Amino acid sequence: MKKSIMFSSVLILIILILFASLKFFNFYSNKSAENVDKDIALELKEEVLNYLSGKGYKEDEIYKLEVKYNPKMGNVLDSYYANVIFSDEKDVSYKYVVIKGDVVQTGFSGSDKGKHAE
Repeated sequence: MKKSIMFSSVLILIILILFASLKFFNFYSNKSAENVDKDIALELKEEVLNYLSGKGYKEDEIYKLEVKYNPKMGNVLDSYYANVIFSDEKDVSYKYVVIKGDVVQTGFSGSDKGKHAE
């Protein structure tokens, strides 16, 4: 009898810990989306578009440009980055950031091709 009560208690404790962890993760995820500064995101998007235009890319060569926010960095400019997907390579996402006022490609993911890698 004592073993079954102890087992039930442990099981309930584990379930409560899992539930609390999921609630915390969900709260944290939603909080990071709320923290995105729309003005900073728009400015970064424009900077990246200007940079790519200066590199010779036309607007129709860019399939998708999306600004993301990394909440682990805190609420600073460095916590924003742009993911760019080119029309001729839709399985690869390129990451752009602004470092000391300059737009820089910091890498890519999704394939080992990287046609647009700098």
